[in-house]
Amino acid sequence: DGRVNHHEFDEIIRDVGVEFHSIDEEAAELLEVGAFLAHEGKHLDRFIGEVNRHFDQAQREHLYDMLIKVAQSDGNFNTKERELAAFLREKLLLPAAA
Repeated sequence: DGRVNHHEFDEIIRDVGVEFHSIDEEAAELLEVGAFLAHEGKHLDRFIGEVNRHFDQAQREHLYDMLIKVAQSDGNFNTKERELAAFLREKLLLPAAA
């Protein structure tokens, strides 16, 4: 729906921690950057850069899939969300969707 409220963002961050068993220093740094983004609403490139540095392709693909599930969870995967998905796929250095 074009918005991510703080509850949705908290859920995403919690899921990342569970999915990637993220309790190490790198994960803590990513979570810190994510929390900063939630409050600042900018610096997305910094966050994506950290993900690309610390996650392998399989982990980035899994993260992307989780984000898509969140976007689709309201049953309305609209044009803006599809454009954001394509943008994220490119920025996460993932191959184009088939």
